[in-house]
This record gives sequence, structure tokens and C-alpha cells, in this order.
Amino acid sequence: MQAPFKKGIAYLLKQNPHIPYVPVFMQGLGYCL
Repeated sequence: MQAPFKKGIAYLLKQNPHIPYVPVFMQGLGYCL
């Protein structure tokens, strides 16, 4: 589940370069948990 999640984050960052990495990662991690 980690690999697809990281791929999703990378994809989102490519689509939205202006979004900071940490907040998006923490929010996504919160949803997973």
C-alpha cells in the first residue's frame, strides 16, 4: 500500500507543483490511517 500511495503523492506534486510536500503528505497519511 506504501508504493501506490507514494506514487499518488508524486503524481499530485507533478500536477500541482505549488503545493508544499509536507502538508500534502501528512494529510494523505492521515487519510490512510
